[in-house]
Amino acid sequence: MADVPWWTTLILCITGLCFRAEPSSPCPANQFLRHEGICCGLCPIGWHMYMPCKVPGSKSLCFACKRGTYMDKDNNMTKCRQCSVCDSDSQYEERKCDKRKNRKCSCRNGFHEYDGKCVLEESSKVVIIHFIRKEEIDFEIEETEIELVSQIITCASFAFFLMMAIFILGLGIQKRLTKHTPVSGKNAEEETENHELENMTLP
Repeated sequence: MADVPWWTTLILCITGLCFRAEPSSPCPANQFLRHEGICCGLCPIGWHMYMPCKVPGSKSLCFACKRGTYMDKDNNMTKCRQCSVCDSDSQYEERKCDKRKNRKCSCRNGFHEYDGKCVLEESSKVVIIHFIRKEEIDFEIEETEIELVSQIITCASFAFFLMMAIFILGLGIQKRLTKHTPVSGKNAEEETENHELENMTLP
């Protein structure tokens, strides 16, 4: 029998690793897996774990939740959860807190829930109006800034064209002055001699 090529073995190994089934949890539903690979029993509702088990499959050492704390599910937590506290001004206690469930708070008359809190019925309107007014002010500020920038650009453009006009006008004036300036010195003498020579050559 011929030897199987090495690349065939590699493909089979990769395929097996990629498509192998995920292993199911080694622990039952009412147990959890410790780092040591031991399955321990979860603590019941109203209790928290004080110490995990040492024998696989046995119960963990659990303590009952103290006053002011609760635990509403089977767990392996090292301490219970803190009970909620109702706001005496805006809430009333609808359900007391015990070791199995949290305290339930509801809004008093004249209050309603807004953003996770109980607020006065008029307070939410004030908050909304304040928010809208703030948006309007921000929009007005943005419009003012845009108008100011536009005015600055317009003034800068006007100043630039005014300077260009003054510069061009200055060049024109300078050319006119240069054209009408009388000739003096050596240039004047040369022009006189040229004029006399022209007169002498005439018949």
